[in-house]
Amino acid sequence: MTVGGKDLESPSSKEGACSKASLQKVSSAHAPLKFSELPLGVSNKQTMRNPEPSQWVGEKVVSNFFQKTTLCMWEDIQDKIMRTPFEYIPRLRPDIATVFSGIEKIHADGLTSLEEYLNSYLKRVDNFNDVQSSYSAQLSSTDKARQLNEKTSAIKEALTLVKQLRGDAKVIQEKTVELSLERKELEKRLQSINAESEQLSILSCEKAEAIDQQELEVAKLQDEVNTLESTPAITEEVIEAIATVRQSMEAAREEFKNFKWRL
Repeated sequence: MTVGGKDLESPSSKEGACSKASLQKVSSAHAPLKFSELPLGVSNKQTMRNPEPSQWVGEKVVSNFFQKTTLCMWEDIQDKIMRTPFEYIPRLRPDIATVFSGIEKIHADGLTSLEEYLNSYLKRVDNFNDVQSSYSAQLSSTDKARQLNEKTSAIKEALTLVKQLRGDAKVIQEKTVELSLERKELEKRLQSINAESEQLSILSCEKAEAIDQQELEVAKLQDEVNTLESTPAITEEVIEAIATVRQSMEAAREEFKNFKWRL
């Protein structure tokens, strides 16, 4: 598994090198004994009777092997912890405990101080992770300043827009009042127009009746004209005769007026 760019599953190169070095040292510890070469002329018999003292001790070899193996295991724990980000170190605790348990089985002497040191370091890692987690939701000073600038700019833009909208609203309100006054004037004008329209309607009816009456009069006069046109015209002599007859009738009417009936 890869965490923070580090492979937590595959063994480290240091672990392989450490194991290889340990095996090489163990192999050399168990290699056949070597005796120093004897000067020429010394017989084989003398060589067999007086071998050079050996520096090889079995218990020392085993002790060195355990010490080197234990040290290699501890260095592997160190390397794994060093290559792991702080926030992922708590995940290593089960494996660390397993390796440390193996160290105790191999070399139990003097591990108390090492275990205390390891636990102290892991505790510091836990405290750091707790602090980092508690402040993870907070912002850095740079981000805070940037966001404050952005919010301040947004507030200024919003206030500018509000000012503009208020100006627009004031103009609209004034226009609304003006249109309301115009509407009232138009309503008054409309009432006047309606009243005038009613009067004109009445007058129109009267005129229509007058027109009908005049048309009847025109028709009557037209009949008279037609009658006159169809009547033959009289001559001057007839006119004079009629005038004479009229004068005679006037005289007769005067006589009729002055007539006294006597009983």
